[in-house]
Amino acid sequence: RKRRCYRNLGDTGRMSGVRRGRGWPTGLLALMVGGLATAWPVGPAGAQNVSDSGPAGRISGVILDASGGAPLVGATVTLEPLPQGIVTSPEGGGGGFLEAMRVTESDQQGRYAFDGLPEATYRLRVARLGYRSATMHVEYRGSRESRVSIGLEVEPIQLDPVEVVLDPIIPMTHTPTNETVLGAERIQVELARQAMFTQSDVRSLTRQDMVEAVTIGETDLFRALHRMPGVTAADDWSAELWTRGARWDETRVYYDGLPLYNPLHAGGVLTGVSPDAVGAVMFHPGVRPVGGGDGSAGVVDLVSRPAGGVIPVSAMAQVSMVSGRFTVQSPYARGSGITFAGRRTWLDLATESASQELGDRSVFYPYKFSDVAGRWDQRLTDHVAVEVSGMWSGDAIQGDLPDVLTGNAAEWGNSALRATVETRWSAVRARFTLGGSTYLANLTQSEPDSAVLFEFPGTPQAPPFANEIKSGHLGVTLDRYATDAARAAWRAGLRVSSTSLLYEGPAPVPFPAGADDGSFAHASEVGQTTAWYEHRLALVEGLDLRAAVQADLRGTGDDETAGWLSPRITAAYALGSDARITGGFGRHYQFQQALAGVGFDLGPRLVPSHVWVQAQGDIPPIRSDIGSLGGELWLGPGFLVSGTAYVRLSSGTLIPAPTPGYVQAVPLLDDQGLSESWVASSGLARGVDLSLRRVAGRVTGSLSYSLGLAELKGNGKTFPAPGDRRHALDATVFFRLANWVRLGAAFSGATGAPYTRFFAMSCPGDERCPSTEGGAVVPGVVGWAEGAQGERGGPYSSADLMLELEGSVLGLKIGGFLQVRNMGANANNLAYLGSDQSCAGALLDGSCTSGIRITDRFEVGMPVFPFIGFWARF
Repeated sequence: RKRRCYRNLGDTGRMSGVRRGRGWPTGLLALMVGGLATAWPVGPAGAQNVSDSGPAGRISGVILDASGGAPLVGATVTLEPLPQGIVTSPEGGGGGFLEAMRVTESDQQGRYAFDGLPEATYRLRVARLGYRSATMHVEYRGSRESRVSIGLEVEPIQLDPVEVVLDPIIPMTHTPTNETVLGAERIQVELARQAMFTQSDVRSLTRQDMVEAVTIGETDLFRALHRMPGVTAADDWSAELWTRGARWDETRVYYDGLPLYNPLHAGGVLTGVSPDAVGAVMFHPGVRPVGGGDGSAGVVDLVSRPAGGVIPVSAMAQVSMVSGRFTVQSPYARGSGITFAGRRTWLDLATESASQELGDRSVFYPYKFSDVAGRWDQRLTDHVAVEVSGMWSGDAIQGDLPDVLTGNAAEWGNSALRATVETRWSAVRARFTLGGSTYLANLTQSEPDSAVLFEFPGTPQAPPFANEIKSGHLGVTLDRYATDAARAAWRAGLRVSSTSLLYEGPAPVPFPAGADDGSFAHASEVGQTTAWYEHRLALVEGLDLRAAVQADLRGTGDDETAGWLSPRITAAYALGSDARITGGFGRHYQFQQALAGVGFDLGPRLVPSHVWVQAQGDIPPIRSDIGSLGGELWLGPGFLVSGTAYVRLSSGTLIPAPTPGYVQAVPLLDDQGLSESWVASSGLARGVDLSLRRVAGRVTGSLSYSLGLAELKGNGKTFPAPGDRRHALDATVFFRLANWVRLGAAFSGATGAPYTRFFAMSCPGDERCPSTEGGAVVPGVVGWAEGAQGERGGPYSSADLMLELEGSVLGLKIGGFLQVRNMGANANNLAYLGSDQSCAGALLDGSCTSGIRITDRFEVGMPVFPFIGFWARF
């Protein structure tokens, strides 16, 4: 006969919040003693921290053998907020990305503890090999220490591998067991994502995802997203995100709700935001919630890293061949603290030193990039908190680049700053936010260096340009999320913003060698008011249905105002505890778009800046109607399968005229409106994204495949979109060989992308230059283009390898890594550089005898390249 053990391990109190889930073990006994009461429900309203909910405290207890009362050693105890939300990790330093739970193990006396906890409703889980797992809900009202002790019943014959507790407002849950404790946080992050968003194609990015992605020289946000289905890049030099066939500028990036314009370093090689500055990353390639940023193809939502935790200070430093990084996190009170992250490249310092030692100025590369970011969290009262966050990133070239550039200096980069006050009344949370972001890019000219021109004749000098984008925002959001399935939840918001654009420089021409001629000056300032409302309906058990609408009012440039309405409806239905199907439709508007790069070439298709315009007058917004149908399924411990079929109809994307002919560097707008060199196109993209991930265990990884077709239509012609890659395959695998050594590998492959064949000209001076009827040369001609996207490049593939080591010296955690890119030494001729014409056979008089030979030129992709780096955490 089995015995049950009841032990009082704390002060007097009352038992509260214990629910029985499906498969609840009949022999489980739990004793909860302490100040337990109701708390503010933390809902899935984006990536907000539970640590902002109220005064922090402690939940602790003892894990016991229910048959005899002996303490259990090594039991895995997890604590997560309800509804699924985010709780800040106390580790600091090396963390920073969102975590949906805390995990600990019971010690030799069976004890466990969680510190720095706010008022909230939590789910407490306990699992140990050979015992039935236990799950309960805890309503914590913030006493300094509350005791929750649990007795587990022995199950020597059969061990339940998965314990499922189905909360009525969460579409699905998947409980990790001892088999998947290693990496269980990633499971909880996925569960938090599923509770926050109904769509199966929403992607969350954790720090471990970035490590497994084997990026380039160090962890990189955008390059890690390349490993996810539906996302590709122009080539392996670029970190740009080409989402489901759309060009890079149609995937908008937001930092704490503020727009960033072209947030890339080195012309596009690296992400312009350090991962150490980010606390959460959500990528929306399909229907996305109202009130956030809107890109016609996708949105990357970056949330700054809060100063959570209870330890006094933590820090991390890293040095790699790419840059040096430093991060510090310093909580100084419960719910209050400061974080700071900084990064700088070593390229200019290292090459300057080498050029002086070698006496060879050609090895000096006067380029640098750096970025800094920080956040201050301050709790004023139990129901009022303040957040202030900001970031700055910048690139600069100060000097001559032999055989690349002379007589030029350039600076470009992004900055953002925002302040938020959060208050709570009963069951409603309000957030008041004031913020703004700026993008600045300038290229100036000076007297070319005669020594450089003598040693490297023909080194070009780029024409000057000035590019400035400023955006200001003032808004309020209200939301209420209910823990009772019978009560609906809602959220609403209002935002007033203003965006100004100023550009003066070469005319934008999106062809090779075509952006250094002509002139274009454009200035605009538009105010916008955005209001939105979303209602979450609980009609039947297991169904999460959300209906929303967003309204945008903007100036048209004629002292008038126009409005755009964006309805959206999404749903997720739970098929049992481990599977759900999702679907949705939504209309989205993007009011700024980039036409082409300007400045000079830092590498293949790598330019310092892009010309942006916004919807006003003859320039339309990009409208995007997206529909999707998908599903997700948990397969065994830590395995998650997902698939999404999608279709996207768009209009308003500005592209060069798709008809063959001479290309002119002319202003976008003339006296009659939109220039004949540009047209507003419509688009159709459809496809299927599939993925299989193992997010927990000693061996983790992912496998994703995308089948997509993307087309554009303009001037009555239909042709492939620039980012149309019919097939794309990505795979990663990560082996934890031991506690101190890990091995990772990644593979990417894709079919070729289309391109428009282009023949550059220098008019006047080229015999191919066109002339008017009077014999004068047509102004502004930079080349000849064939039909739009009439050619397609070769396939792409790359296999990458990583070795990571970690250890501890005198309490200081240290580690190092080695990455090798393109292990197979594939040429990957991806970046199209233009085409040349020559005679297949010629007579003495120069006439061709065997026709014209056309040669397409491509930049060779990234070669086999090793990267090394070291880090320390304290």
